[in-house]
Amino acid sequence: MPPTAPSCFLKLSPVKLTSRIGKRSVIACHSLIFSETNLTTIQQIVGRDHVRPAVDADSVEGTAAKWGIEPGTVAELSDLLKFANASGLHVIARGGGTKQDWGNPPRMLDLVVSTKRLNQVIEHADGDMTATVQAGCTVAELSKTLAQRGQ
Repeated sequence: MPPTAPSCFLKLSPVKLTSRIGKRSVIACHSLIFSETNLTTIQQIVGRDHVRPAVDADSVEGTAAKWGIEPGTVAELSDLLKFANASGLHVIARGGGTKQDWGNPPRMLDLVVSTKRLNQVIEHADGDMTATVQAGCTVAELSKTLAQRGQ
């Protein structure tokens, strides 16, 4: 089933109320209404291929997410966060996922926003021994770039 199908919502969380409002289906979850329109807008922002139903690994301390999102540019990330804020969606950022259990667990979680595609080394000034990298750049990738210049 495509991610926009209302039945896909039903598989994500056991606490749901399905209803019809006008001609569009919506799912009410923990007092939040996540509509097909929200999902469509998110897909328009980051691309349909970069929005997926959340998996168990996206859960944070037992709180299940609804969607995993992978923006590929700073502009996409910015637009996504603006939209999520305006829509009242609950968002957690995810890097490599190694510290997801740090801090207090979220009470609600709609979107896990991965930095996986924000993985570029933007600039490496070897003479100054400085580098500018995107949030999803791995230490291994940065080390490979630095090693090309003997650092």
